[in-house]
Amino acid sequence: MASVMWTYWFQSVVIGVFQYKKILDLKEFSTEGFTSNGRRVEENEKGKKMTARFFVIHYGFFHFVYMVFLFPLVLRVEWLSVIPGAIAFFLNHRRSYELHQGEPRRNTPNIGSMMFFPYARIFPMHFILIMGAVFASKSQLILIIFLLLKTGADLLMHVVEHRQKSQV
Repeated sequence: MASVMWTYWFQSVVIGVFQYKKILDLKEFSTEGFTSNGRRVEENEKGKKMTARFFVIHYGFFHFVYMVFLFPLVLRVEWLSVIPGAIAFFLNHRRSYELHQGEPRRNTPNIGSMMFFPYARIFPMHFILIMGAVFASKSQLILIIFLLLKTGADLLMHVVEHRQKSQV
């Protein structure tokens, strides 16, 4: 369980890094329905950078807290399996980023939606950390539930993200 959770923690960090880059790479975007301090975020360079900074701070804070919860498991981790998994996630996301950046889109992306896409992928980790604390004696069942939720969330978000793009 510890090795799986740390592997997916690394995956989530990698997803956050590339989502930050995708936000900063936007040339055109919409902020419809996206507000900050009660005001619509501006559809300009300042709005884009503010959104990217907020994302890094907020998403980074979540992962710092997850790391604090996972840290007691560090001695039970099979690092020889986690590190290659983390590297594979990084290489995979980097390649995907390189292939898909600059692709034409069907619609102008909503920067607010883009900012929140990665959170759907970390919900399973959030849920399982809470469930693991409550039902520690059922770790095999919790692991199965986590893997099902994580795979479902990753697949769904992959489809949602790539549905916005078209092959022209």
